[in-house]
Amino acid sequence: MKNKSIIYSALIAIIGMSSACTKLDENAYDVIPADKFYTNKNEVLSAVLRPYTHANAWVTPSQQDGWWRLAEMSGDQLAWPTKGPHGEDGGKWKRLHYHTWTVDEGGINNAWSLMYGGVGYCNDPIANISTRDIASMGITQDEKNAYISELKLLRAFHFLKLMDLFGGIPLATEPADPANPIYPTTTSRKEVFNFVEKEILDNINNVPKLSRAMLGRMSQASGYAMLVELYLNAEVWTGTARWDDCIAAADKLITSQAGDRMAQWL
Repeated sequence: MKNKSIIYSALIAIIGMSSACTKLDENAYDVIPADKFYTNKNEVLSAVLRPYTHANAWVTPSQQDGWWRLAEMSGDQLAWPTKGPHGEDGGKWKRLHYHTWTVDEGGINNAWSLMYGGVGYCNDPIANISTRDIASMGITQDEKNAYISELKLLRAFHFLKLMDLFGGIPLATEPADPANPIYPTTTSRKEVFNFVEKEILDNINNVPKLSRAMLGRMSQASGYAMLVELYLNAEVWTGTARWDDCIAAADKLITSQAGDRMAQWL
């Protein structure tokens, strides 16, 4: 009798183990579906701030080949020293300096991918915040408008720097769908210029002025700084000089009309 009980217990355990092995449902803690996110202000804000984290990879002198390396090393203001075999790096810095890069240059392709990755990090929260009502997100209408405008200004910054490096570029303004990829056509540099200018002018008054709280984020001062860069290069980028517009945008910064210009030192 005792042996039968042991056998029955073993059979029950085996059956239980078998059923457990076929139940493959799991809780994924590293992925949050979009319809389960944006449920409170902290989640919305984290989505707004995500592109800034990524920007560190391409806009600063980081360990990756982004905008900063391509823009600076292809000019005359910086040089990459080579000491014996050290720093040669396959000759890529020399090719940048002498403008003899190739079509399959790894560093240039990496910058392109990093920067358009940043565009994607802007497009996704723009679409998600735009299509949700404020009550479900726990924010006000003014906050919603400000977040969307901040992200559009940040996206415009990406396009500005991409235009600086590559001239005509695709204007990707919708979130990517891997199942149905869309490949935007290349837009001329002048059209990109006009798009960036309009995005800045349409959104600059919806974001806060520069303050200590807005350091590192897109503020009104950031928008005017981008306009200064646009208008300073307008003759080269579009064929039409915009010197008076450049002066007007710069005055907004100099006279602190876009916020406390001393906040950057606080």
